Amino acid sequence: MTLGYDTAVFDANLPTTSCIIRGETTEERAQALAKTGRLASAGTVWRFLGTSVYNGEDMLRAREITQENRMRGNQEKDDKEDALALRLYGEVDLVYVKFKEGGSLLFELGADNLKDLVWFIYHVEKKKGDT
Repeated sequence: MTLGYDTAVFDANLPTTSCIIRGETTEERAQALAKTGRLASAGTVWRFLGTSVYNGEDMLRAREITQENRMRGNQEKDDKEDALALRLYGEVDLVYVKFKEGGSLLFELGADNLKDLVWFIYHVEKKKGDT
C-alpha cells in the first residue's frame, strides 16, 4: 500500500495499533488523560478513553484532575514565594538591627549584610506607580 507516496523515494511501513491498552476504571483513564494535558485533542481523548464524547464521565473527571493539579501547582508556587519573602524579611531585619547598633553608618555593615539588603530590595514586590 503506497498511500500516494512515490515508493522509489519513500519506503516506510506506517505504524498501526491493533489493541490499545486503557485503564480499567474511570479514575485510571481520567488520570492517564489528565497527565497528558491535551484534553482538547480528539485523538488523545480517543486513545485514553475509547470514546469521543466530550461530556462523558471520564472526560469530566480528567478536567477536574487537571484543574486540581493546576491549583496545587499555583499553591506550591505561592508558598515558595511566601517562604522566600519571609526569609528575606528576617535577614533584612537583622541587617537593620546591626545598622542601628553601628551608629547608623553604612560602613559598619559587612559585605554579606549589604548583599542581603540589596537582595531584599531587588525582591520587594513592586506596586503600580513605584519607581
